[in-house]
Amino acid sequence: MSDADVPTEPAAAEATGVAAIEERATTVRDEQVQRAVATLDARGDVTPEKRAAVERLATRLTARLTAPAERALRQTGSGDDEVARVALALFGED
Repeated sequence: MSDADVPTEPAAAEATGVAAIEERATTVRDEQVQRAVATLDARGDVTPEKRAAVERLATRLTARLTAPAERALRQTGSGDDEVARVALALFGED
């Protein structure tokens, strides 16, 4: 997302930033869960319980890692969209 894509309205910038963080985090989380489960499966070591444990761990880690950036975006109500730009740069696509 380029600077031109970041909305100028504070609420819009906040919503765009939070949505971008959540989307990227979900994508990475799902890819890594799939990879971990495939590794366990290749060893014949995957069970429904282990799969669920991997998914829970990934979800918790993702939430904990993205929470500070999402919180900062939600608290930015001053019209300063620099926070949105930084968040999008940090959590943007590869």
